[in-house]
Amino acid sequence: MGLVEVTAGCLGLILFIIFMAAYSDTMQKELKVEKSRKIFTSKGGPYVRKDGKLEKSAKELTRPETKPVFFMDINGKREAVDIRFTTFYRMLRAFGFTE
Repeated sequence: MGLVEVTAGCLGLILFIIFMAAYSDTMQKELKVEKSRKIFTSKGGPYVRKDGKLEKSAKELTRPETKPVFFMDINGKREAVDIRFTTFYRMLRAFGFTE
């Protein structure tokens, strides 16, 4: 066996373990994939629990999105600023595109 086959086998084993951990029923201590598990998303309206069951509500939620604002003292005045953790030039330098 070559290095490619061994690497592919190890990667397949790792992905299999991750798959089984993500889709198994850990409360029952059984390692199996359930077909009856439902995945709930809130498209079209939120889900509300009634009598122990999830039911889709008819009204849709709207949440306002607000941009975070940070303030700093600049020349004695408090002004709104944008905070960046890295500059574009620093990211280019990190990937080795510049010296």
